[in-house]
Amino acid sequence: MKSVLTATLALVALAAFSDPAFAQQKETPKSPPTGVATTQPATGEKRIDKPSPQLMTGKVIKVDAKAKSFTVSSKGKQFTFSAAELKGPLPEVGKIIDITYHQTTPGGPLKSIALNSSRSNVY
Repeated sequence: MKSVLTATLALVALAAFSDPAFAQQKETPKSPPTGVATTQPATGEKRIDKPSPQLMTGKVIKVDAKAKSFTVSSKGKQFTFSAAELKGPLPEVGKIIDITYHQTTPGGPLKSIALNSSRSNVY
């Protein structure tokens, strides 16, 4: 008799606490905290985030100390980098280096962030 009563109570509890709509509830989006303004770009205006740094290995073929720039040959192409943001000395001609850089606009100037001597002999 106790087992029948226990089984009946278990089925009633299961039916009461397992509402099918409970599993399909969607999370409501949270509103921003009070006092925080959210800005949206104007119509036709694109949102521009910070460019992500990129890495290149190449051989230094030209250094211009006056313009604070240097030219690197990598994969058969030549790239000129601005060293205005670079901390430290300009690289030496003939060295193979790893360059961390970013490009502010597509097709725009390449700005070097960091230079490291490369152990690679493939550039």
